[in-house]
Amino acid sequence: MSTTTEYKISGLPEGKDLTTCSKEDLEKMKVEKTDNEISTEEYDFSDGKDREKKKETQKKIKELETLLGVPQMNPYKTLNTGIFKEFLSTASVSELTDLALRVGVTPNRTPALLRKGLLASFGMYVQKHDVTVGGQMQPLIDRSSPEYNKVVKMFGDY
Repeated sequence: MSTTTEYKISGLPEGKDLTTCSKEDLEKMKVEKTDNEISTEEYDFSDGKDREKKKETQKKIKELETLLGVPQMNPYKTLNTGIFKEFLSTASVSELTDLALRVGVTPNRTPALLRKGLLASFGMYVQKHDVTVGGQMQPLIDRSSPEYNKVVKMFGDY
């Protein structure tokens, strides 16, 4: 919340402004002061990015990756760069060091260099393990699996 102050001046002689009024004219004027509170929440992010939609999309990606077992197969626990960057920004130094040892990045660096090295390593991993397939797509999950309905609902294909 932010506060703005507004002044209303009444009794100003016609054809004059505050700089050209006499002392007597100024004494006859009435000044009202009002304090207005305005919300600045809508101006918190002014870069035009829809962060709520991005969070919702990342949540869906995390859920899908969990259903497909990506966290168990992948040392980075995701294939999405946005999710991995979020992890890097919130991870402690010990978590970063553990991950670095697991993926083969030298952990004896400053946290900033460690994050940069892990991000570069992640980029190479994602590029190396790209699963884009040309041709006919086959379902990744068996229709008889109990998780099948959840995956179908996530994609919106009822």
